[in-house]
Amino acid sequence: MSNQSPPSVVLVGSGSHGDVNPLIDISLQLKQSEITPIILTNDVYRDQINDLSIKFISTGSASEYEKSLRLEESNPSSIRYRNLFQEYIVPTYLREYVRTRDLLKTIPKPLVASPARVNGAMLASLETNTKYLKLTLSPCNYEFNDTTTKWLYKKFPNESINSRLKRSIFGYKTKYHMYKQVEWMLKIIHNNTTSPNFSYFKIMRFMASNLYDEIGLFPEWLLNCTSSNPEPTCGALGFTNVMDPPMESTLPNKIQNFLKKFPHPIIFTCGTNVKEANKFFSDAEVILKKLERPGIFLSKHQTSFSTSFDQILKLNYTPLRPLLLVSDAIIHHGGIGTCAEALYAGIPQYIRPVEFDQFDNARRLSEIGVAMSQPASNFDINKAVNDITYMLSNTPTKDSISCYSKKTRESNSLNNICNHIVTSLER
Repeated sequence: MSNQSPPSVVLVGSGSHGDVNPLIDISLQLKQSEITPIILTNDVYRDQINDLSIKFISTGSASEYEKSLRLEESNPSSIRYRNLFQEYIVPTYLREYVRTRDLLKTIPKPLVASPARVNGAMLASLETNTKYLKLTLSPCNYEFNDTTTKWLYKKFPNESINSRLKRSIFGYKTKYHMYKQVEWMLKIIHNNTTSPNFSYFKIMRFMASNLYDEIGLFPEWLLNCTSSNPEPTCGALGFTNVMDPPMESTLPNKIQNFLKKFPHPIIFTCGTNVKEANKFFSDAEVILKKLERPGIFLSKHQTSFSTSFDQILKLNYTPLRPLLLVSDAIIHHGGIGTCAEALYAGIPQYIRPVEFDQFDNARRLSEIGVAMSQPASNFDINKAVNDITYMLSNTPTKDSISCYSKKTRESNSLNNICNHIVTSLER
């Protein structure tokens, strides 16, 4: 690009590591193209982003984020998510809106990218007529593509959008419908800022315009697996956390010492789900004893879980890739980032989905023969032991894992994603 000042891409995310790590991966690649990335996210990620010399803008404190992980743990998922939305997500979206809007006014011809369909950053893009790129992280969320949005807009080209249409646009799969969340978010933003009065019609018109784009941050072969209702295949560009060459790192001494005594462990991680952690790791200990295998437990939420089994190592956090490359299998919650890392490492994965996209991710990976799963709600330890034993010894499973690991490793996906962003900036 020949601009006097390098173009900027504003990347906005407010969720877990699985939501923010893709923004970091993309930012590192954009810097190689002389594009300035700016990440807006929670203070939890401040040090990680600053250490990579990427510009960081806070959208909330680390204590707010930690509190959000524990909101109404004992309530049903619909109530827990409603409380999470009201007490954490909407206040975060409000800050996203204000800080993204103010930033966009100082940057010539920027682009905003975010995993959210509608959030504060998207509304700031709408207000400033800035290009917005939705980074869809999981295949099950890749359902309202550009063609669908334009069709809806042409079919209902007026302000009278009924509840059924709102559901179809903003999500009908969750118990606490997304359209209600968006409605409340718009009200909060309008009442607390000098923003214009955003309406569903304005949002849909923006989504149907050339300023709004969407790409899938997963490979086409995962999107177009052998399901009865395959989704459209355009725009699935691949995983972001598959670097070429891979970003290897040295394992901490604590892990190296454990591996000398107990090589080829099985890794267990339940992601950021606090409610599930203790049950997850209690079951994991039983599984390891039945398999007669060592294990490493990854989670910051193990404070009340203790074990006397000397073949278990408990860790708050460590980068997955170098650990998976020396492990035999991983049992996890089904987050798309963990799925991608296991595919890269070429090891079996046993998925115990709890909520959101995890069930769909488990189904897709099972269909291509690289994983097996059963839901956390009726988890059977003996079945898990039999399934894991089968995957570790079954030749067709090993062949499938090897095949898709090779596809993942040889992918040029991060370059393709960044080339898409560069092209969008130039249009």
